[in-house]
Amino acid sequence: MGRRSNEYLMNEVRTLDDMKDLTDEEFLIVAWGESGISVLEEIEKTDKLSMTLAEFLNEHCTACGGNWGGMLLTGIKKLFPDIYEAIPDDMGIFSFRALCTVLKLAAGVSFDGENG
Repeated sequence: MGRRSNEYLMNEVRTLDDMKDLTDEEFLIVAWGESGISVLEEIEKTDKLSMTLAEFLNEHCTACGGNWGGMLLTGIKKLFPDIYEAIPDDMGIFSFRALCTVLKLAAGVSFDGENG
């Protein structure tokens, strides 16, 4: 399937079944709309890194009392302040997956123990 338009992604993708074949970039647009597009634009400008999730958490994040999303945000803010600023305040119901997608795209974080 070819690349789907931003308009289609923001207006037509509604169910989990609709989301199963999305690319990471498409998922951010579905989850965060215009803010997702802004995040992707900031990711494009960023020098990509490559690290494991353990390296990201141990070296760049601050624990937030069990708030995993908040902890990921502390690392994103430290490494990628411009991406952090583009992330919407209301991250919606897919916020954790969206943050993990940002980490995968910007920091090369692997979620299988391998470097990205």
